[in-house]
Amino acid sequence: MKLWALNRRDLMKSLALGVAGCLAGGKALANGNELCFVDLAGTEHILDAPATRIVDLVVLSAFVIAAHGNPDRLVAVHPRNRDEFERGFLHRIFPCVLDIDTSIIVGSDFNPNVEAVANYAPDVVLQWGDMGTNLFGPLENAGLRVAKYQEVPEGADKTIERLLLMLGAMIGDTSRAERLIAYRRSVADRLGTLTERLASDERPSTMILTIAGSSFYASGGGADGTYSFYLYQAGGVNAAADLPNFAQVSAEQIAAMEPDYIFLFNVPGVSPSNVLEHPILSLTPAALNDRVYLMPTGSHHWGSVGPEDPLTSLWMAELLHPNRSDWNLRNELAVTYRSMFGQAFSDDDLDEVLHVAVNRNSAEYGRFLP
Repeated sequence: MKLWALNRRDLMKSLALGVAGCLAGGKALANGNELCFVDLAGTEHILDAPATRIVDLVVLSAFVIAAHGNPDRLVAVHPRNRDEFERGFLHRIFPCVLDIDTSIIVGSDFNPNVEAVANYAPDVVLQWGDMGTNLFGPLENAGLRVAKYQEVPEGADKTIERLLLMLGAMIGDTSRAERLIAYRRSVADRLGTLTERLASDERPSTMILTIAGSSFYASGGGADGTYSFYLYQAGGVNAAADLPNFAQVSAEQIAAMEPDYIFLFNVPGVSPSNVLEHPILSLTPAALNDRVYLMPTGSHHWGSVGPEDPLTSLWMAELLHPNRSDWNLRNELAVTYRSMFGQAFSDDDLDEVLHVAVNRNSAEYGRFLP
């Protein structure tokens, strides 16, 4: 299977950010080891040498590991990364990720402990750029280099492409980022061939739902939404398209949206039974037809952005349009994971990623069995 089919010269030409001094996504070298990169807020950064000490305050560590090939440059990360490390497979491939410090946040959100971050003498700090200056201003005032992450106007796909290039550029090597982007585009092209033939009434109503205790949160947004573009790429529409990215909703609101499919974000203790046995949610078309699924967990929790987004779209497409897909998802997973992380995955490993034990009784899930 040929995963990286896009011509490298064409790829870099199409991704050039057009910022003075930083060519092709930031891979331009100046004097000696000096290099530059552009963050997603459009700020140009000059480094004396490739970054070797990176702090992640955004929960982007899976991207960092995929773009760099290992976690060696991560010196401290947001605590939510630890959850992904523990519940996904990265801790088995790179056991050292469980030793990375997470005591760099004040409270439970993204407010940095500036002193703790500064103590690591990072070359680069990854932080949100569009959630208020209080998240990055104190870091910059402390003399730290902050590479800002935020959605770019072109939408979720371009945001992730630019993120990958930025991560590669800060270490002076965008080759892995380019391959990841090429794969993203090849999957988008394959799915485009499938979905362009769909009439509007052939696109089922879908929803990504997070259950936290007795509360429900829907991933809102349309075809370019950060947490909804998979649904459209896979040949569906978002039942919660009119809502913001992550919106609290009631069971009654969910029922009124009448989703044909419900994809559950992987929260501890959550399974399709949370919907199937709920007095209101059990009446949705998704529940009545056993089309409720716990989303997989690989290097990151599917449904949040991560390096495996193309696999998320393929998985969804195979469930939404089982008679139209022409790929074997398990083979795709095995080949892609070997390319991304240099690791062979057994059938048991893939079963764990796909949550086969939990999803076994959901409609069409037998197609993912070995």
